[in-house]
Amino acid sequence: MGYDFYSFYLMLQKWGCVKRMVAGRYRLKFGLGLVMNNSFGLGKINTLATMGRSINNITPHGSRSEANYLQGIAATFKLSDVLSVTPFVSWRTIDATLNRNSSTVATLLRTGYHRTKSEMERRRNTSQSLFGTNITFFKNGWHVGITGFYLAFNRELQPTTTQLYRHWYPRGSQFWNASIDYGYLNGRLNISGETATGNCKAYCNHQYTKLSTNPHTHADSPATLLSLPILLAVQPDLCRRRGGTKRKWHIHWRQLNYRPLDTIVVLYRLRMVRMA
Repeated sequence: MGYDFYSFYLMLQKWGCVKRMVAGRYRLKFGLGLVMNNSFGLGKINTLATMGRSINNITPHGSRSEANYLQGIAATFKLSDVLSVTPFVSWRTIDATLNRNSSTVATLLRTGYHRTKSEMERRRNTSQSLFGTNITFFKNGWHVGITGFYLAFNRELQPTTTQLYRHWYPRGSQFWNASIDYGYLNGRLNISGETATGNCKAYCNHQYTKLSTNPHTHADSPATLLSLPILLAVQPDLCRRRGGTKRKWHIHWRQLNYRPLDTIVVLYRLRMVRMA
């Protein structure tokens, strides 16, 4: 019967104005990753704490995982010494649990398991199409990037939202997201930020500041004197409270890492959720 999953790609690098091009299955990350980041991460807290450096890259997908990748073509073109553009397009089939009418989606699946008859019935029964672009300007340590994409499913997403944890599940078949990322980077100081929004009518902002005693360090290095990632998300409440008043959810996350000595680390974390 063969293997259950194959991954394929063709990559071209440093050819004329083409900085990198991947055809097949690939992953993307732009800015701090608020709207486009399907690269590898170790949980929300670790990802937020280490995502300070703005990165725009295309990587081929060679993992055994059937989730969290795009399929099509993406390329970064270097238009000048300070300006680059990355268009991308993708079409792929995905696993999903359908509602009883068999025409709408209750849950999108990412496990990749196809062991039983019911799991085989959910295998690749839905398709998604995506296209977008990123434009990045970088000069003398300053950088600004704009990312936008459009995503469509061939079936409408209609999840059951009676459970509280499903309250923010997306509904519909067509979505868009856009963001602008910005910052300054030199040998010892890294200031980065990204602000994102979409057709969900919410916005999210992530700021990151790092001060280092060594110009060649990462976020957890002993030479990192101070790192401060901050995440702020504001989501209009889709439900009306008693009396018909609309509310907004404000989610604030902050972490401070201070290392006055190699053997002493001061860690401060704050996570706050409130309704306004």
